[in-house]
Amino acid sequence: MELVKNLGTNGLYDLLKYMFSSLLGIPFIINNRKAKKRIRELEKGNEDLHHRLENALMAAHMPVKKQGYSIAMSMGNKLLIEFNDETLKYLETEEEAENYEVVDVAVSRFNARTGSGRFITSIDSTSYSFELERELTDREKMLMADNLAEVTRGNFKPLKAVVKQIFSRDGKLKRYKLDSISDVSI
Repeated sequence: MELVKNLGTNGLYDLLKYMFSSLLGIPFIINNRKAKKRIRELEKGNEDLHHRLENALMAAHMPVKKQGYSIAMSMGNKLLIEFNDETLKYLETEEEAENYEVVDVAVSRFNARTGSGRFITSIDSTSYSFELERELTDREKMLMADNLAEVTRGNFKPLKAVVKQIFSRDGKLKRYKLDSISDVSI
């Protein structure tokens, strides 16, 4: 209830809409300032928030998968999200790029213990999770932690990441597989 009071109706709507939309590959721009701040706090404090929500969304899609239904979630008269065949396909279908490539990214979330986190391609861009192809070196962990500190201060200073991209069925980027990361041109 405290969250609802702090965010207000519009903030809560933006927060929920963003969380559902980002996991289902649906673009949504957050307009509410309080919702933006709360999303940043949630992402920092919950290293596996997206993973947990993705599992919950898979379960919510069972009536779509098993019985062919569509499910609409609303907040009052405003549609939050619709679960349908397209959103189910986005969750279930993935294509991995054949080759590694070098991308410029900054770290928007990072857990040095697990090696999990999220990358951005600009200070205001959508963040994408990454999984490790191999264990990170101590130097790579330090680079990523330092880069996260820069992003926290609002500075976008990209690192060079060697990654394989994982795409949805319709070609949208879902996440990265990280092989290595450095602060110099590769």
